[in-house]
Amino acid sequence: MKHNIIILFFILQIITMGCFAQRRSSVFEIVTKKDVDKQTTVYYEDIERDKYTEIPKFNLQTSADLSVIVTKEPPVKKLGRIEKEIFSEEELYNQNKVFAIFEIHIPTGKVVAVSFLTKKTDINVRKLELYNRRIKNEIIFDISLRADLTKEGYDRIAYPLFFSSYELKE
Repeated sequence: MKHNIIILFFILQIITMGCFAQRRSSVFEIVTKKDVDKQTTVYYEDIERDKYTEIPKFNLQTSADLSVIVTKEPPVKKLGRIEKEIFSEEELYNQNKVFAIFEIHIPTGKVVAVSFLTKKTDINVRKLELYNRRIKNEIIFDISLRADLTKEGYDRIAYPLFFSSYELKE
């Protein structure tokens, strides 16, 4: 009976791994999922993301209304410059549909965590880790607030990448 339970356990593990797999790097928790249409999605979740969940508080009649945070323009040119220094031209133009999820400190606009979501399974994780670190060190979002801030916190903003593959006007 014990052998049957052990075999059943291993079969369930194999089936689960086919639909959902998880790895870890020094920067990311990497989760790969397949949906019912066999489409693969890879989520590179910044392992520091859970530290930054506190929502900012404003002097408003309603509670926690994040619509008072206005992100002026995303730092597309700076992100594009960093990308070009890390990724080859071929990598940039073949990375269709990669999204970055930025955790941003309110009120400073400093990026404190960056996660990535893509359908590509062959992205160089080391380069993505470097990109993550450089974004945290070099990028600040230009934000303004439409209400008085009573308690600092964090907001989440998502943008498509890779910026440098777009036609940018100087």
